[in-house]
Amino acid sequence: MSNIEEDIKVNNKYIYIKEVAQKVVNRYKEKYKGEKFLPEPSEQTCMAYEILNLLSERETDKKRIKELEEENKLLLSSKVGIDLSYDDYIPKQKVKDKIEELKERKHNLIYTQPLETIKRINAQIRILQELLENK
Repeated sequence: MSNIEEDIKVNNKYIYIKEVAQKVVNRYKEKYKGEKFLPEPSEQTCMAYEILNLLSERETDKKRIKELEEENKLLLSSKVGIDLSYDDYIPKQKVKDKIEELKERKHNLIYTQPLETIKRINAQIRILQELLENK
């Protein structure tokens, strides 16, 4: 079974569970509609509320993960100083040239700049070397 088929099955189960839980909650709300005080919900209704709450949190988490991935992508590309979009191909030579440029810059700044600047350049070089090894 392919990943796409598995994703579809999982998504269908997710939708089914959400629909069933929503029906249970709706039945409870409909049954006691207009009542001033609602009676204690049954265990099934409580579980349905919990399921809906968990599924809602899951959707929120998915959105937040996507946002963080985008932020990480932007931070990484701005930190390194070249475009690192995952859709594009970066020639190895371009990365090697950037590493050499940073090493030369570091060598020229080693006695004139604060240690933090040198550390930042070393971090950039390390990131580029790791990316080069992963390609």
